Amino acid sequence: MVIVYHGSLFSYNFNYLHYFFCTILSTCVPLFFFANGYLLFSKKIDLKRHFSKVIRLIILTTIWSTVTIFILMFIKQEFFGIKDFLQDVWYRKMQWNEHLWFMGSLVTAYIFFPLLKNAFDTNRKVFFYFFIIIIFLTIGNTLLNHVLDTTRFFVGAPININNKNYFNMYNPFFNNRGWALTYFCLGGIAYHFKDKIVKIPQKTRNLLSIIGILISCVGLFGLGLIYSISSH
Repeated sequence: MVIVYHGSLFSYNFNYLHYFFCTILSTCVPLFFFANGYLLFSKKIDLKRHFSKVIRLIILTTIWSTVTIFILMFIKQEFFGIKDFLQDVWYRKMQWNEHLWFMGSLVTAYIFFPLLKNAFDTNRKVFFYFFIIIIFLTIGNTLLNHVLDTTRFFVGAPININNKNYFNMYNPFFNNRGWALTYFCLGGIAYHFKDKIVKIPQKTRNLLSIIGILISCVGLFGLGLIYSISSH
């Protein structure tokens, strides 16, 4: 899903079908963080090994970023000096190595994980409290943007498509891809309810999943149409 979504290997002349397919594929990265959270919250944490894992991920990401920039310089025939090269390796360059952002978000989630795991194991109410706050400040803030934008559309008012931070300085997760941490914690929530989920008959679970996916995709598809029409 990640490869097809970013590689545009599914080009159609019928743009509506193309966009609707994008809505299905766009779940790939949230699922990546969700699966990471589910697997980590289900295991005991070894702080020393976890710290080593974080450092290893940073080193590997830096190496991969270096290799990517180096190879693309020859492909694009655009060459940088050492200073610019090192800066682009670390801070990332659009259309070059920007795709590695998700590794930064993953490392960020791993940095917070020991605290989250401790709350999850010893006082789950505290973990649920944090989850409610972060989902409110990330996905909730995005939802508020979309609700207000669509309301303006239906009353004929102009739309400025943006992601405004309605919680101002009280939102530490804005513009830091905090939603990735939200899906990471959601994986822990899923593990918490694992036994109850498993008790639901498999056919019922599959049906609910399909319905949920379709409702989500139709909603995102409709939102995309509204933004496309409003922006011509």
